[in-house]
Amino acid sequence: MSTGSPFDFSVSLDPRDSTVGPGTPAPREEALFALAPLGEYHLGGGTLLARNALSGRQMTLPADVLNALSHCHRFRSLDEHVADLMEGSDGAPERARAIRGIVQQVRDGGLTLAAADLCRSLAPAPEPAPSTAPIAVVITCDRPAALDRLLHSIGEACEPGQLHRLHVIDDSRSSEHRERNRDSVARCATMAEGRVTYFGPDAARDFVRGLTERLPELEGAIGFLLDRNRWNNHISTGVSRNLAQLLAVGRPLVVFDDDSVCRLYQPEFATGGIELSSGRRQAQFFDDLDAQQERLADDCDAVQRLGRCLGLSLPGALHALGAERLEQRAWRHADAAFAGRLSRRSRVLVTECGTLGDPGTQDYSWLGRMPAESVRRLAGDSRQAALALRHGRCWLGVDRPTFAACANFSQITGFDNRGFLPPYFPFGRGQDRVFGEAVRFLFPDSVALIHPWAALHLRVDGPNQGPNHDLHHDLHHGLHRAQQLQQRWNPDGFPGLLTFLPLEGHADCHAGEARVRLAMLAAAYRDLGDCPPSTVIRLRADQRLRNTRDHLEDLTRSLALSAGGDPAWLDWLLRRQRETREEMSREPPLPAGHEALIAHWQTAWTGFGRGLEAWPDIRAAAADFVQ
Repeated sequence: MSTGSPFDFSVSLDPRDSTVGPGTPAPREEALFALAPLGEYHLGGGTLLARNALSGRQMTLPADVLNALSHCHRFRSLDEHVADLMEGSDGAPERARAIRGIVQQVRDGGLTLAAADLCRSLAPAPEPAPSTAPIAVVITCDRPAALDRLLHSIGEACEPGQLHRLHVIDDSRSSEHRERNRDSVARCATMAEGRVTYFGPDAARDFVRGLTERLPELEGAIGFLLDRNRWNNHISTGVSRNLAQLLAVGRPLVVFDDDSVCRLYQPEFATGGIELSSGRRQAQFFDDLDAQQERLADDCDAVQRLGRCLGLSLPGALHALGAERLEQRAWRHADAAFAGRLSRRSRVLVTECGTLGDPGTQDYSWLGRMPAESVRRLAGDSRQAALALRHGRCWLGVDRPTFAACANFSQITGFDNRGFLPPYFPFGRGQDRVFGEAVRFLFPDSVALIHPWAALHLRVDGPNQGPNHDLHHDLHHGLHRAQQLQQRWNPDGFPGLLTFLPLEGHADCHAGEARVRLAMLAAAYRDLGDCPPSTVIRLRADQRLRNTRDHLEDLTRSLALSAGGDPAWLDWLLRRQRETREEMSREPPLPAGHEALIAHWQTAWTGFGRGLEAWPDIRAAAADFVQ
C-alpha cells in the first residue's frame, strides 16, 4: 500500500507519551486490530497529539508517521500491517523493524481497536424473536406478466398462513395493465385464504385523502411523499415504497419488486462464518443459471427468511444465524469507524439478499469496483471475463451472512417496520440507496443484514419473441421508459445525485435521539433546497470529481489485482481507467435547461425536508387509518 510522501519510522517514542501502563500485556501478534478513529491535535514542530475517540487513550506522534498509520484503518494482523506499510519502500530489514516497533507501540498505547475485544463484547446471545406476523408487499408498474409470474412463485414458496396480509401496490399508468393486474391478484387471493389485496390508484387516492383529512396541516408533505399523480412523469417507485411502509406500520415488512421471482439459490462459492463489513458484493457470471447454481429445495420462503432477524440485536441475530461465537476473521473487511459504532444494542433494521440473473443495474461500471476475490476470478478465467464484459447473467451477492453499516439494494427486502423508519425519496433512481443512508443517519449503530442466498431476478431486455413474449415486452418497455425519464430529469446525474449530499453528514451529527437526528437531516435538505443555483453547480462539480477519483482508485486497484490475467479484461480495465482520467481532466458542460433542472430539484429537496419532518405524524395517522 502506497503511503504517499516518504516518512521516517526510525523515530523513538517515549513510553511516557502513551497512557499504556508498564504492566500492560502485549496482544498476541496474530490478533487482528485496526487504527481507531483518532482526533489529531498539532503540537508544533511536526508533532501531533493523537487521541482515540472511542477510549480516550492518547499519544504524541510525528505527523508523517501518523499520516502513514492512517492506512491501517482495516483489521489486520501486525505482520500484515507492517507488510502494507512496507509496500513501495526499499524493503530494508531495518526499515521493517522500525515500522514494526512503531505499530506495536501505537497498538499497546491504546490507539487501535482489537477484533478480539469486539468478538467478546458482541458475543452471540439468545433473544426472543418478535412474534408479530409480517406483511408482504409487491410493487408493480406496467408489467402484468411479471407480476403474474411473481405471485405464482410466492404462492408456491411462501406459507400464506404466516402472513398477516399480502398487498399488491399497482403503480401502472396503463388501464389495461391495471385490469390484468387485478385479475392476477384475484386469482392469487382465492389460493391464499383471502389474504391478498389489490391496492391500485383509486385505493391510493382514498388513502392519501384519508391521511390529509386527519392531518390537514401536513397536506403538502403528504402529497409530496404519497401522491403518485404528482410524479406521473418520473420514476416513482419511492412513492409506492412509502405507501408500503404505511400499510404495514407496526409490523415486519417484506417488499418484492415485480421482476423478481421467489426462487432462492445458494452460491456455489459460499463460505462459512459471519462477516461485518461494508457489504462487499461478489459477482460470478453464467450462461445457464439453473445448471450452475444450487436451488434451495426447502425453507425457500423468502418472507420468513428475511424476517427471522428483523428487529433483533446484533448478538441476537448472530445467535439466530447459528453462530456459537464471533471470530476475529469476521472483521477482516471492516473498518474501525464502523466497528466502533456497534454495541449490544445495535439492531437489524433492514435485511437483503443476493441477486441471480440480471444485476438490476443499467451502468456496469461496478465491474471495476468489485472485491478482490471477484476481480481475480475474472482475471484468471477467460470465460468469466467474456461473460462479464458482455453483461451476462450473474450472481451478485455476499459469500456469507454479512452485517453492513448501510442497506444497499435488493429485489426482495425486509424492513423492521415496527418502530420508526424514514420515508423514501419519492422519485428518481437510487431511492434504495438514499433510504439506506437515511437509516444509517438516524440510527448510526444499526446494521443491515445481507444474506448469502439469492432470489431470481429476470428482467428481460430482448425483443418480443418466444413463448413469454408478453413478459419480454412488459419488462423491455418498463426499462426503456425508466431510462428516458432518468435522462430527462437527471441527465448524467445533474443535479439529482446531490440528493445524497445531506446524508454524508451522518458522522457530524452527534445527537442520540432519532427524532433530533431526523430534524437535523430535514434541515440539511431544506438548506440544500434554499442555496443559490451557483452553489448547486459548484457542489455537483465537486461531488463528480470525488466520485470520479474514487472510481479511478478502484480501477487502479483492479488492474494491479489482474496483472497477467485475461487480455480482454485487462484491456477493458485500461480503457476505463483512461476514460476516467480523461473525465477528471475536463469540465463537462452544463446540460441544456440546467436552470429549470436546478429549480426542479431544489423544490424537491425542500419538499423532502418537509416530508421528513412530517413523517412521524404521518406514520402515526396511518396506523390508525389502516386499522
